[in-house]
Amino acid sequence: MGGLDNIIEEILRDAQNEADSILEAANKEAAETRIQCEKDKQVLIDEKKIETQNECMKLSSLLELSAEAEARQIVLAAKTEIINEIFEDIKSDLKKSDEYFDMLLNFLKISSEDGDGVMYLSKQDLDRLPADFLEKAKKAAKGNIEISPDAIDIDGGFIIKYGKIDINCSIDAIFEDKKNKITDIIKANIS
Repeated sequence: MGGLDNIIEEILRDAQNEADSILEAANKEAAETRIQCEKDKQVLIDEKKIETQNECMKLSSLLELSAEAEARQIVLAAKTEIINEIFEDIKSDLKKSDEYFDMLLNFLKISSEDGDGVMYLSKQDLDRLPADFLEKAKKAAKGNIEISPDAIDIDGGFIIKYGKIDINCSIDAIFEDKKNKITDIIKANIS
């Protein structure tokens, strides 16, 4: 039986060597797979970092744009408030000026029509109307003009009624008509 034992022993040794060789190859392949997985993991981490950085940069840009837009809105609101205050100051100064009634006569010359018209003024203007204003108004108007003793609810200027037609030359209407042009001029001078 010695020969059979030797054959069995040789078969077992060959099997063990084959098993060791397979195990060694498997361990080597597993190690290579682990190394490749680590490399792949690092590539994914680097890609995610870049992606996250890009997203952060986009978000930062959006926030910056939003902040700039909000700042522009605040500046615009402040400029609008300043412009409105300037308009009110100009209107107030205009109504107090010595040339106010001469200005009304110029508006009348430009705005009047042929025919009989009635000029309506504010209570404040009626109370301080120069004595010769009606005479000057009749000369400035294209047609016949009278001044109503009844005040109208406007803040300066006048309204002329020609029957069913009204011509609004109130200070507010004139400023509103010229508001865009005046606003552009004021905005150009406000820093």
